[in-house]
Formats: sequence, structure tokens, C-alpha cells
Amino acid sequence: MAGTQTHGFDMVIEISTLTIQNLLSATFDNDGLLGSLLPGTIGSLDGFGLSVDFNRPSGIPASAVNPVRLLFNLNFSSGNSGTLEVVVGMDVDRTDSDFDKVILDFINKIYRCTLSVSGIPTAITNVAATFIQDKLNNNNIPLIPIPVNRTSTSTTSITRADVKVIDDSTATNNDAIGIMLTYGGGAAGNINDFTSAFAREGAGAAVAINFDWICRNISPRIESGIGLPAGSFSGCTFNGNFEIRDGVRLTNLSVRPADDHIVLSGRVAKSGFCYEASGSFTARIRVAIVGGELRVSFETDNPDIDLDIPWYCWIGAAVLGALLGGIIFGVTGTIVGAIIVPLLLWIAQSVIESTIENITGQVTDSINGIDDINIQLVGIDTILDQAFIDDLTVTYDMSPREYWPVKSEGVLTVRSGQYFDLDNGIIKNEQFGGADLRLEGWEQSRNLKVLCGSAIATLANGKPFSSMRHFDLLMLSYGITGNLPLPYFANYVPIPFISDQYFETGRITAIRTSDNALGLFVVINVTRDEFIIRYKTYKSDIYTIDFSGNFSCKPFRFFDEHIKLEEVSYIDARNINNKMQERLTALATQAQKSVAHVMRTAVPSGATVNKMERLPVMVDENILKAQIMQVNKPAGNWIGRYITVRDKKTANFTARINGNLQVTTYTWVVDGHALGQQASGVVKVKNEDFEYTTNGKTLTLGSKSAAELDVPIKLMVTFDNGIADSIIKCIPYKNTCVRTQRIVPSIGEYLAKFDKEYGIVRI
Repeated sequence: MAGTQTHGFDMVIEISTLTIQNLLSATFDNDGLLGSLLPGTIGSLDGFGLSVDFNRPSGIPASAVNPVRLLFNLNFSSGNSGTLEVVVGMDVDRTDSDFDKVILDFINKIYRCTLSVSGIPTAITNVAATFIQDKLNNNNIPLIPIPVNRTSTSTTSITRADVKVIDDSTATNNDAIGIMLTYGGGAAGNINDFTSAFAREGAGAAVAINFDWICRNISPRIESGIGLPAGSFSGCTFNGNFEIRDGVRLTNLSVRPADDHIVLSGRVAKSGFCYEASGSFTARIRVAIVGGELRVSFETDNPDIDLDIPWYCWIGAAVLGALLGGIIFGVTGTIVGAIIVPLLLWIAQSVIESTIENITGQVTDSINGIDDINIQLVGIDTILDQAFIDDLTVTYDMSPREYWPVKSEGVLTVRSGQYFDLDNGIIKNEQFGGADLRLEGWEQSRNLKVLCGSAIATLANGKPFSSMRHFDLLMLSYGITGNLPLPYFANYVPIPFISDQYFETGRITAIRTSDNALGLFVVINVTRDEFIIRYKTYKSDIYTIDFSGNFSCKPFRFFDEHIKLEEVSYIDARNINNKMQERLTALATQAQKSVAHVMRTAVPSGATVNKMERLPVMVDENILKAQIMQVNKPAGNWIGRYITVRDKKTANFTARINGNLQVTTYTWVVDGHALGQQASGVVKVKNEDFEYTTNGKTLTLGSKSAAELDVPIKLMVTFDNGIADSIIKCIPYKNTCVRTQRIVPSIGEYLAKFDKEYGIVRI
């Protein structure tokens, strides 16, 4: 039922405990943040692991709202180990007029901070814990920035964000945080009703959309697209008498939610000489993710056609028989082929799909974070995973972006007897300085030898290779220095007439290289002669310098009243389907080769196995075509190009220094002008005035200039050992923001394209 998942809020973003744990692990690893919080009296931090718990901990005040428990396991370079426990409240920071920021409120809501380290007296660790808490008081950590327009009445502008730690009390214990959004024209729901998480089916995050809000969004589009009187489709229901074309009148139309789909139903009528005809229709609309893109498909019942011929017309049946037969055939074709079918397609795909597509795009922009707000935030990669209705829920896979500098990565093809170095990807037939591994033996007797100076560790976190990050490698035990046999990487299954008899396990292995760098690798393909290895090795240099930020556009509110539609373009259905087939073919081919779609487990000794069931999934063109037909758009897509002119363009730049050195000074230089420390003022950039504020590692730069230019920005840093270094970038400054998104054509435009490209004959 509509609103049951969102408890009256227009939209809810739900993020799992594990996803938050990954994001915070990346945040505390980034720039050595956690290490910078620890006092020197307890030693230098060598690595850490973080677990996040949304269960309400004992011993905190009853008034504590949204408590989150962070438990850090610590390893120090001295060989000592310890734990740091912090219980902090989650809240929404509303101090920025344009953003509601979901934060861990270390400034106001630290409910517990305790530290224990082996070999160090409690009296010292208690002082250290107080030191850590004082440092945390200056480090609120934003998780998700939500763009808001607090006074807007637009149904597509977010006016408020709220947050709730959902301590799931059900048997599944599926804890999560919920970010509840209210849009213009709506009212906040009941946040206390969120006592259990809504179904994510294992995904890292999900967005639930209240159907009532979808209705508020699609109603005016259906009214304007068909030409119905304003307000006549209120509540997603129309009852009236409106001619669509050729004398066919729409008398009823409704869109309503069901358990796992949307029900679209209606009735059209047509009258003429000696007949009154009507046709009722029902369709079930489903939302799915195909090839990583949101698509709407639907199934329909046969239209119920009712043809009423007055008694006096039957008197002349002998004379009018041919005429009446033509009327029956013509009316049926006119109602079903020319109106009902394209009307269903138009509402399902042009109205509902484009609305949901634009909404989820806006949510993804919000989840990904905004460059032009001054916060320390690790960016997020999101991938559309699946979608279902109840309310409408779209699930996401989420992981922190790669933030730690990568020294070397790629794919190596190694033959037996060869040595290779994962610090730079070098392969040689003879041993050389820096080599980490060697492939030894032949066919089923092969093994991978770990060379002197390198060590490996096994991983058991279940993440795919693409989601692995630097912090995943910190707390592993790098103690394996022997030989790894073939079954560790692949299972040999002799199948007659099949040349590829090696089935990769897909096991990801961590390595500490001979250069003391952390990395990981996976064997993605094994043949009789070769190992094909995908690898990534992180830098272990003393430091790297970078800064992020740009004069980026804030996320467009979907159909915001302040943006202008500059042009409309039409994408032919054949182009859409060709693109979709290319995407699906690529995905299927990747699946065929990927370790994720190949046999993963060894065949137990003595077990009877159907070998053909363990073969890789093959690309089937017929299956691909069937998938394409499920999302076929006979009349294509209409795309709008929107622009907005910015009054004041502001960018926030943040220094990002990775390594084990402490920065003593940050100096920002704009177009050759060195700016002061903790300063503000006006600087000239190619004769244009720019206002600036510096605050250590951050620079805020803004202007009302109408010019379009590149702004040279230089960051200079000095480390505590006296080393100085710098980096310079040219940042584009433009006056307009551009975005393309789906728009809804009028029913007349849609029918014209439908007649031309699809047509009644093909129906």
C-alpha cells in the first residue's frame, strides 16, 4: 500500500550498516585522519579495522538520539595493539542554506570515547582518550549532503531531510540508516514508525519513493500531455469525457499501486453512425534494471471492446451488413491499435519511466556528494542494481571511490617459469630485483611461488575486486610465504570436447610487496599455458599531494522552476535498442569471462557432478533480443537540454595529502597571487574579481563575473620534516550549467511518432 515503506515521507534513502562501515573506513583512512587523532604518547598507527554498530549501546543517556557505535581495532608500529570505542550521535546539519547534511555529530554528541592499548597503563590511555575526543570535536563527518530549497512548493524540490538510525528489532536484524526526504507541497511523515528496514534484498542501499508523491509528479504531466483540464487527474484518477483524436474520447483513467507493480486502467469510447463503441484496458507496469539502466516494462490484458448497435440499425442489416462489418473492424482498430496501445506505451514509458528515471538520477547525484560544499567526504560510486514497487524501491550497490593513490594496476599474462613484480607490472624470464611472485610447474602441477621479501594474506570479506579499497588491506596477517597450488586459483575439470577445462575460483589475494607496498590480485583466467592476473598495488610513498573541487553546478531539481529548457531532441527507438543490445552483449560477454559467472567451487572428491551445469554462461542472441523487446520503446525517447545561469559561482577546494608526514602549512595561490593563512579578501583573476576565504587545507573561491575563463590554482604544502611541494591545476569557470534528462511529449507528438515508426498494421 502506498506510503507503507516511507511512512508518509515522500522519499527515503536507506543505507546498510556495512555500506556506512565501508564509507567511514575510507574516510578515517583518507589523509591519515585516524592516525592524526591519536597522541604521540601511544605510538604511531600502522593499521586499523573499523566495525559500525547501529544497535543502541548500553550505558548512554536515555536522551541520546540516533547513537552509532564505532569500534576501531588498532595496530601500532611498535607491535602493540588496541581498541578505540566511540559512540556518537547522527544528526542533520542545517546551517548551510542550500544543503541538509547528514553527519556524525562529533562536536555535540559524543556519548562515549574509550581507548585501551596493550602495554600502556590505563592512566595514560584515559588521557589519550580525552585527547582524541577533543580532536574529534573539530571533525564532524558528513555522510550524505542533500541539496534543499527550503521554501519551494515544487513537488520536485527537496525542502527538508531528516535522519533515523533504524535499529531493526525483527529477526533479520537488518539495521540501516534512513534519510527521509520531504518535497515541496508535501509534509513530513512519522519518523518514529521506522522500526525495521525495508527490503533491500542484500543491496548496500535503496531508495523508496512514496507512490502518492509519484502521483503528484505524474498527474500534471499526464494532464498537460493529453490536454486534460488542470486538476482533472488529481489523485491519479480521471473521470470525464475528453477527445484524444479521431472522435475517440477518454472517459476514465487511473494509476494506482499494487504489491509489486503499478496498475494502469482506463476506458475510451467512440460513437458514430449506428454504433456506440467503448474499450476498457488494464496494464501492470513493472520497474526493472536492465544493463545497469532503469527500464519500465508492462503486461496488458486483452482490451474489453463493447460495441452497441441500436435496434433500428439491425432492421437494415441486410442492406447495411457490409457497412456494419467495416464499422466493427474499423472501430476496433481505431480504439485498440491507434489509441489504447500507444496510450499505454506513452503513460508507462514516456510519463512514468522518465519521471522515475529523472528522480533516481537526482537521488544518485545527492548520494554521490556535491563538489562545491566545503566538507571532508569520501566520494561514493553507485550502481543501479534492481527495482521493485512497494512503494517504488530502487536498490543500489554502493562503495567508496578509490581515493588512495595507486602505484600500478592492470592485467598480466604470465607463463610458467616467469617472475613478475606487482609494484610495476614487470615480467621477466629470469629472477630480478623486486620480483614478488613466480609461476612454477606445468599444467595441473602449477603453483605460484611467493618470493623472498614478499608476503601474502587471504581475504574473506566477500567483496568483488572492483570494490576493494586500501583500508581492506590494513589489518591482514601477511604471513604466507610458501607456494600456492593450482586449486587455490582454479579447478581442473576434464570435460570431453571442451578446450577450457580450468574453472577459476575467483579468490582475491592480498600482498605486501618487496617494496613494502600493499596490493591485491586475482587470477581471472587459467589456460594450459598461462595465468592471466588482474592486480592493483597502492603507493607506499611518504606522501602524495592533490586537491579536489571545482565550480560545479548544484544538482538540478527535476523540472525546477528556475531552469530553462533550451532544446528538445528525439532519440529513435532503433538507436535505443541498438545501444541496449550492445550493452547487454558486453555484459553477457563479460559475464562469460568474469570469475563471477564461472564455476567457483571445487568438485568434492567422489562427488557426482553434471559437468555441463558448471560451464560458463554463454552469450545467447535470442535471449538478448527477448530482453530488448521487454523494454522496447516503439516511439523512442524525448530528451530535453536544460540550462541555468548562475548568479554567483562558488567553488570549495580541499587539499588531499596522503602519507605518513604531518603538514605544517598550506598555502593557496590563485593566478599567481599567494593568499594568506586563515584569510579572506578579493583576488584578481585575469582582471576579474574573485572573493576568497582560506582555512588551512580548504579554499573557498567565488565570483559574480560574467566572463568564462580558466582559473589557475596552486597548492603549496610544507611538511614537518622541512620538505615542501606543490601542485597546480587550471579550473574552468563558466556561467551556465547544462543537464540533459528525459521529458514527456504530448500525446499528440507521441501518436504521430507511433503512427510513423510502429503503426497499426504491426500491432
